[in-house]
Amino acid sequence: MLVVAGTAQCTADYDFGDEGFGVSPNPTEGEQFAEGVLNEPYEDVLHVLVPTNGADLGDLVPEEFADLAAFIDVDSLALISVEVLLTDAYVDITDLGLEPLCNNNGDSPNPCHFLGGNQYCAALAGTPNTAGEFPMRVEIALYFDLFGETQEVPQTFEDYTLIINETSDSVSEIAQVEIGVSQNTPNPASGVTRIDYSLSQPSPVHFKVTNLLGEVVHEEHLAGRRGNNTVRFDASELNAGIYLYSVASGQAKTTKRMIVR
Repeated sequence: MLVVAGTAQCTADYDFGDEGFGVSPNPTEGEQFAEGVLNEPYEDVLHVLVPTNGADLGDLVPEEFADLAAFIDVDSLALISVEVLLTDAYVDITDLGLEPLCNNNGDSPNPCHFLGGNQYCAALAGTPNTAGEFPMRVEIALYFDLFGETQEVPQTFEDYTLIINETSDSVSEIAQVEIGVSQNTPNPASGVTRIDYSLSQPSPVHFKVTNLLGEVVHEEHLAGRRGNNTVRFDASELNAGIYLYSVASGQAKTTKRMIVR
């Protein structure tokens, strides 16, 4: 079982709506992890919503328990491993220069152990050392209680593909991200201001703030997820005036004006 934590921890804040169980990116819905670039820092986030009742697990309930799904109490889910296919064998993703950095909010000693009824995440981060298109699988273990008896059920998700490009110019056109960026609120800002943005697919994001002379006053790299995202920027240390903020991913970029008072 993975026992991995890191300083660049992710935040478990994905909007799963009314779902009782969810994973993002979800390859069954055509979602994949963002593409990376050889020898350049990479980060994307796996979000997991762990259910409390087996009825929400769907096909993950073993066939022998399918008729009893509604009577299953889900205790927890553990991320066991993340592996990629290199040459002709699956190996740990650390061989590719990446590692999963789990965050379970301190709910158990193992940061990759996720309790039922909560949302958690694992950042896939590092610097890729090999270019290519790699089939990837995520192995988990489900722990649930059925009539007082604890069951451990291993599961493997094998529909992921991780693409690492030779250069940033080789990112496929298909993978280009569409970005929508809102006006910051409040505006004018004197402290923390909120900037909402949306992505058409999970992707690394570069957030930057400049003054009107083009000087960078703030920048950070984010792991954007498909759908709605939020940046909270603290403008309290900036001089009063007009600034430009931009959200960029790949070839897509949107820039807006922000007033600081």
